[in-house]
Amino acid sequence: MMSVAVVSSGVFGKPRSKIGDPVPETTIIKGRKKKTTDANRNGSNVLSILKQINSRLCVGSQTSIGSATKDFFTVATVNGDDITNVDVINSMKLVFLFSGKPLDLLQARSMFKPIVIAMTEERLIQQYAKLLEIPADEAAVTERISEIAANNGVSVQKFMEDIRKLGISDKAFRDNIKNRILLSIVAHAFAEETNVSKAEIKAARTNAAREIRQKRYFLSEIIFRSNGGNDTTVALENARSVLALIKGGFNFSTIAETLSHEAHSGKNSNARWIGEDAVDPSLKQAILKLLPGFCSDIIKTNAGYKIACLLDVAESNRVGMMDGKFKILKSRFQYGGPLFTSSDGKKLDETLNRIKDVSSVDEYKKLGVAFEEVVFEKPNEYEMNQIMASKSSGQPIMYQSPDQENTIDVIMFVEVICGDAKIPDDEELKEKLVAEKFEKDFMNAFKRLKTTARIIINTENLKKVMQ
Repeated sequence: MMSVAVVSSGVFGKPRSKIGDPVPETTIIKGRKKKTTDANRNGSNVLSILKQINSRLCVGSQTSIGSATKDFFTVATVNGDDITNVDVINSMKLVFLFSGKPLDLLQARSMFKPIVIAMTEERLIQQYAKLLEIPADEAAVTERISEIAANNGVSVQKFMEDIRKLGISDKAFRDNIKNRILLSIVAHAFAEETNVSKAEIKAARTNAAREIRQKRYFLSEIIFRSNGGNDTTVALENARSVLALIKGGFNFSTIAETLSHEAHSGKNSNARWIGEDAVDPSLKQAILKLLPGFCSDIIKTNAGYKIACLLDVAESNRVGMMDGKFKILKSRFQYGGPLFTSSDGKKLDETLNRIKDVSSVDEYKKLGVAFEEVVFEKPNEYEMNQIMASKSSGQPIMYQSPDQENTIDVIMFVEVICGDAKIPDDEELKEKLVAEKFEKDFMNAFKRLKTTARIIINTENLKKVMQ
C-alpha cells in the first residue's frame, strides 16, 4: 500500500520553512500493520520519541521523567534552591517531545546552557509566586495538557497513556506543565487585583480602532535579556544556540515557552497582535522580510537580543488568516479492522493513488470519492498544519486520523475567508490593558528581584551534564 504523508509541526514547528511546505512521506501503512520511520513527527509517535530520548539520556539507574535517581548533582542554585542535572535533562526531553523531534545529542548539548539560565528565572518566579501565596491553578494545567495533546494530534487519554508507559507519574508531568505556565498563573492573580478605569478603556478603544485601520502583525518573540558586559556575550551565545535549534526544526512556541526571558514572549503559546506603526524599527525591518510561518535572525535590542516569529498578518480592517474561516473537502478511509480484506486494501491503494495526483479542487470533486465540505473556525495547531500544507501544495494531504484507529483522513484546501475586523468589547480591552500593566509592572519588579537574588551556576557540573 502507498505511503501516507504525515503533516509535521508546521505553523510553529519549522519557522524557517514556509508554512505547509510539502513534508516527507514518513508513515507506511500496509495491511493491518503500520511501520513508522524515525522521521515521523505525528503526535501518535510520542511514545517512540520518548523511548528514544530516554534510551540516549539515561541518568543514573532511572530514565523516566520525574523519577528519582542516585546520580543527582547540582548545576545551579537560586536563593539556596537547587536546580539539578535531572531537572535540566527532563526539561530538555520535553523540548524534543513537544517538537516531535527524535533525539540528537549535538542539539541536546547546545540547549543545556540556555535551559539552565531560563530555569534560574523560572525558579525565581516560583519563589515569587510562593511569596505572594498564589495558589496553583490546576484547571489551567489541565487545559494546557489538552492543548498539547490536540496540537500533537492525539487525545488527552492517549497522550497520558503514552507518558505513563515510560514510568512518568501524572503528578510529575503536571508539575512540569505547572512550572511552564506559572507566569500566566501569576498574571491571572495580578489581574484580579488590578483596576482599570473607564478613561483607560475609552483610550484603548480609540487605539484599537486606529490599529484595525492599519496592517497588523501577529508575533511571538524569544527574548534574551542582558545587563551589559559579559552578560551581553552570554545572551548572544544563547540566542545563537536557540536560533540553531529553530533552524533545525524545533517547535518555536515550545522553545519560547522553555527558553525565553520575557513575560509576553510566546510563553504558554501566547503571542500578540501589533499595529504597523507600533512596531519597533529594528523589528519591523526584520518582519517585513518574512512570510507567516517564518522566523527572523537574531535582532539586537536595547535590552539584549530577540528572535521573532511572524505567525500571521492582517490587512487593514480585516482579521488575520488564523482567525478566518477555512473551507476544506474531507474524506475518510478505513485501512484495517476485522472486516478489512486484502481486496479492500487493493481498492484503497488505487483510490489513494488517484487522490495523490489531484492538483485542484475541481479534480478532487470529479474523482467519485465520498467527501464532505467542512468549515474550520480557529483550527488548532495540528489542524492548521494540515490545512496549510494543502493550501501551499495545491494538493490533498493524507494523514493518520488522530481520533480513529486504522483510518486515513484526506483533506483538500478550498479557500480561507478573512472577515471584517471588529473593535474588541470593553471586557476584552480591559484584559489587554491588564496584560500590558502586568508586563510592565511584573517585569520591573522581577528585574529588581533578580538583582538581589543569589544565583550560582556550577559551570563544572554543567559541563558534566553536557558531556
